[in-house]
Amino acid sequence: MEAVPRMPMIWLDLKEAGEFAFNAAVKKFVLKNYGENPESYNEELRKLEVLRQSAVSVPRDFEGCSTLRKYLGQLHFLQSRIPMGQGQEAAVPVTWTEIFSGKAVTHEDIKYEQACVLYNLGALHSMLGAMDKRVSEEGMKVSCTHFQCAAGAFTYLRDHFPHSYSVDMSHQILSLNINLMLGQAQECLLEKSMLDNRKSFLVARISAQVVDYYKEACRALENSETASLLGKIQKDWKKLVQMKIYYFAAVAHVSGGELGLGGSACAPIPPRDAPASSGAALAGQPETVQEALRFTMDVIGGKYNSAKKDNDFIYHEAVPALDTLQSVKGAPLVKALPVNPTDPVVTGPDIFAKLVPMAAHEASSLYSEEKAKLLRDVMAKIEAKNEVLDQFMDSMQLDPETVDNLDMYNHIPPVLMEKCAALSVRPDTVRNLVQSMQVLSGVFTDVEASLKEIRDLLEEDEAQERKLQELLGRVPPAPASPPGLAEVSKECSKYLELHEKASFTNTELHRAMNLHLGNLRLLGGPLEQVRAALPTPTLSEDDKQVLQNLKRILAKVQEMRDQRMSLEQQLREMIQKDDITTSLVTTDRSEMKKLFEEQLKKYDQLKVYLEQNLAAQENVLKALTDANVKYAAVRKALAEVEHKWNTTVQTLVASYEAYEDLMKKSQEGKDFYTDLEGKAAKLLERARAACQASEAHRQQLLERWVGTVWGTGGSPGGRRALGSCGWWSGGRGRRSIAIARCYSMKNRHQDIMPYDRNRVVLLSGKDDYINASRVEDLSPYCPALIATQAPLLGTAADFWLMIYEQKVSVVVMLVSEQELDKKVLRYFPSERGQPVAHGPLTVVLTSLRVTPTHVERMLTLQYRDQSLKRTVAHLQFTSWPELYVGGQRGAWGEGGGEDLSQPAQVSSPPQPPSPSPQAGARPPQSPAGPCGAGSPGKVPFLQPEPPCSSYTFPTRLLKS
Repeated sequence: MEAVPRMPMIWLDLKEAGEFAFNAAVKKFVLKNYGENPESYNEELRKLEVLRQSAVSVPRDFEGCSTLRKYLGQLHFLQSRIPMGQGQEAAVPVTWTEIFSGKAVTHEDIKYEQACVLYNLGALHSMLGAMDKRVSEEGMKVSCTHFQCAAGAFTYLRDHFPHSYSVDMSHQILSLNINLMLGQAQECLLEKSMLDNRKSFLVARISAQVVDYYKEACRALENSETASLLGKIQKDWKKLVQMKIYYFAAVAHVSGGELGLGGSACAPIPPRDAPASSGAALAGQPETVQEALRFTMDVIGGKYNSAKKDNDFIYHEAVPALDTLQSVKGAPLVKALPVNPTDPVVTGPDIFAKLVPMAAHEASSLYSEEKAKLLRDVMAKIEAKNEVLDQFMDSMQLDPETVDNLDMYNHIPPVLMEKCAALSVRPDTVRNLVQSMQVLSGVFTDVEASLKEIRDLLEEDEAQERKLQELLGRVPPAPASPPGLAEVSKECSKYLELHEKASFTNTELHRAMNLHLGNLRLLGGPLEQVRAALPTPTLSEDDKQVLQNLKRILAKVQEMRDQRMSLEQQLREMIQKDDITTSLVTTDRSEMKKLFEEQLKKYDQLKVYLEQNLAAQENVLKALTDANVKYAAVRKALAEVEHKWNTTVQTLVASYEAYEDLMKKSQEGKDFYTDLEGKAAKLLERARAACQASEAHRQQLLERWVGTVWGTGGSPGGRRALGSCGWWSGGRGRRSIAIARCYSMKNRHQDIMPYDRNRVVLLSGKDDYINASRVEDLSPYCPALIATQAPLLGTAADFWLMIYEQKVSVVVMLVSEQELDKKVLRYFPSERGQPVAHGPLTVVLTSLRVTPTHVERMLTLQYRDQSLKRTVAHLQFTSWPELYVGGQRGAWGEGGGEDLSQPAQVSSPPQPPSPSPQAGARPPQSPAGPCGAGSPGKVPFLQPEPPCSSYTFPTRLLKS
């Protein structure tokens, strides 16, 4: 119903003004009765005349309403000084045109002028209310206010002025206008309620009240006397009002029916209440009315059909007759806004304010001076005593309101209760804060790790560049290295600077969180705990008696103050209201002094009371001094407790208020670090690409140099220098480790890395790198294996993801139980049935068997929430020696794979043939490695194609 077209409103025409020649009469009365020169009031009379001209030709806007109100007030002020009423000395003819007949009506009464101005004020408000289309909320409010103001003007005119001035201001017409304006104001309120989708019951009551107002107006229109007064507009008004009665009765019925169920919801609308039950209802109505009626009938029909269908299929109740339903009682939510002709805000300054009789003015001034002298004498005594009292109380520093504040310790203060209540409806406050800060810490750590990896890549590239320069020495200029590293380094420095600045803020934010977290938990807990956390005083019986005595005397002091202020206020009010102007006019000048003395005797009783009050002050202050001496010790103890109590409350409140700020700051931190993480990730990819390009560039230079050295019979020492610098890449890239160098944080040792050609590639990880190599063709009897390092803290998820993707069935681990927890991460579950999550995979230990040489574990592997589970055998050789050398075959020969045709992971380049090999050199057929076996750098050998065996070997076998 909120989209229904708006109904037209009724508005009234303005009355036209005739002559009102008041200048001559006012001047004559001033000269005769005030004894003043009437010409001195020419300016005031001119202002009043200009104001009248503005009022009789008033503009149709809000300023016009203000002009009419101002003129009405000035007429009231003029009448209070110049008697211009009917039959009075200064009365002059006033002419206005009657609305309905157009005849000029004249009365010798200034009240007739006021009545016509009031009528025009109400008519202008009705115009302004009807002019607005009421399509917006603000327009509805403005129209409603205008109609209420119009009703107020007509009500004041009906109640305070005679009804015999003219036909358009008769009692019947004014009552009709009042009901019309109130009905239209209630109609605007109904439109606003439907626009706001108010409850159906409220809409029904407002609609019913609109009907009541319009019914009162319709009864007035149907009155034969009123009809004869209105003339031809009576039929138009009556037709529109009757249509609105039917229309809003239907709205009230439909809105009330929405509250019912079953049969009561589909009770039919009677023909007399149907807004458009026939074509006759639309005949002759404006197009806006017809649109509103058609729209409403569509809505009513839809709601009726829906209610009837629900009743037929669900409720099966009998449809009651309309006259059996309870009628909706109207709710009058509008009223006639009162008119105050003397409101200075509306009328402005009194134009004739200086028109006062001189003799009475002088005598009144003399009497006012006598009253002022009396008041000054009394106030001098009061102020002297008040000054002494204030100085004494300031020195005592005793506040009657806080000297006994023991009751506040029995209750939680309202400000704290408010915070507790707020947290009670948000039980996840602390958890949300902790989680938010944890997320921030996680993003912070990720960013720091990414930036560190970028920095390590750059430093590694720089180190390799220096090694290359040292190796090559002075050679012909080579092609320039690939661009991009400088930009990456510059951006990395910028991000590191941002990260360093933000890390301080992050630290402060965590410090603030830790500071307020306990208080937030306390506020979110039971109220008993909050009350127990607040300090409370403990007083003995003697202390309580001392406190009660002090309170009693302080109450006496306050009683003395209040009594003194009350007597002073009574004296001032009596002096202000003491107006003997009437007596002064009839009193002879020689009797003025005697009259003053008699009138001033009325203040003697108040003066006696005040003197008694002032005299009692000395005794009260003496008693207060004695009580304060006894109160000193109690006061100190209470002050300390109060300070602790206030500090605790302020701390708890501050913690609550800091919560939103902490959440906001943490969100800002998360946003900042999320953005920085994305940029750092992109920069990391660029750094890897740039480092790979740089590595390839150096490899090209190295290959050219190697070709030069070996092709021209270079010495073995030069070739050994090539190997010692870590730049061996024999076979033109077959042993390149460029990709592994980009992931230094994922390598347990920086000299144990997989070759690019046979490294295992992760298919669904965050990135595809893991320190693992495929080992094939070891012997005709050995299946393909995967050699990998023992997982680090950050690579355990990658390890199990590789096991899942490569379909490994057996994992062999060569490490003792004592060495496991010291140097190696326990990456598998240790208790049977205990699930351990590693990224998207869940690992569960199903069985455990211990033998003298190894421990056999059967593990199940499940990817996310998939129902399919895989079984993996895990063999841990606990007897594996911590320092294994290549000749000790018995230590790991039972594993079935000690003969390797080539190393799975690179440590240092193979040495060219040399007359004197280095000490401790491994046999050519053994895997190469820079350290002893059993160290934390062990790797599993895994078979990527099932079924296969998997063996765990140490990453380092020999130290070259």
